[in-house]
Amino acid sequence: AQEIMPYEIYPKLKLNQIDKLTEQTDVNSAQLYKQIISRAQIAEYSRKYEAAKELYLNAISIRPEEKNTWGVHLIELNNKIRTISVFEDRFNAGQYEEAIKDYDKAIKIDGTNSDYFLGRGMCYDKLNESEKALSNYDRSIDLDNNNIEAIRLRAELYERNNDPIKALGDYKIYITLDKTNIRIYEKRSTLHLLMKNVKSAIEDLDQGIEFNPKSGVLYYKRGLLFQNSFDHKEAIENFTIAARLDPDSAVFYFSRGKSELGINSIEAAASDFTISRNKGLDPGNLRSIEGFAKDYLDMA
Repeated sequence: AQEIMPYEIYPKLKLNQIDKLTEQTDVNSAQLYKQIISRAQIAEYSRKYEAAKELYLNAISIRPEEKNTWGVHLIELNNKIRTISVFEDRFNAGQYEEAIKDYDKAIKIDGTNSDYFLGRGMCYDKLNESEKALSNYDRSIDLDNNNIEAIRLRAELYERNNDPIKALGDYKIYITLDKTNIRIYEKRSTLHLLMKNVKSAIEDLDQGIEFNPKSGVLYYKRGLLFQNSFDHKEAIENFTIAARLDPDSAVFYFSRGKSELGINSIEAAASDFTISRNKGLDPGNLRSIEGFAKDYLDMA
């Protein structure tokens, strides 16, 4: 149309709009591609190779021109999936001692494979041989500093062995590689709380919320810390955000109701307790509501 009538404004206007939309689509696809590649790398760090492969393929489907970039890497992933699957089958079947023998043989052939030491460490962990498990996790991490699965398991082993300082150190390293795992922020917060460091426990959850602003659980956990410190207004604010993010969670409303009782907002608490009951509140917390009701009845 523009070629037929070059001085008409309407075709020019529409063509400009289409150019802008095309450019915006390219930007959006580039951002999505980058996000999926990031998720694929985290899955790889976590030794979830099949999930990583699927994510890489999803990214390539968005930007087919990048296929050659990841071709060799996808072949390497296929080899890892094929090699590790035999060991994983033994592990999942609970054949830990047999799996250890297989890992021993594999390590003699290739003593630089981080996954082999990780797998052997997991077997020793299951057999409650902590020192051997720890030694293998250490070697696995030495061989690959990005092996966040080994870092996480070592942290949990430190935690079980009552060494919270080392566990906190490993969880901190984990977060530098994967900021999306909300369980790690919860674990750090719990450990700081056990060490009577409420301030750091709250800061852990603050950091988790910064990188995972749509996690109702982190707001809920932070609300509980404020509630236990009798800062009920802050607690209510956190429980409110948690309930907005996950409106089907009964315990979020129940906890907000408890803090509303703390500031003597009886009608609001009653309303939240009703909502929590309707959403299927667990029996233990239902008994708590009955206890609150009895206390108010006795007071009346």
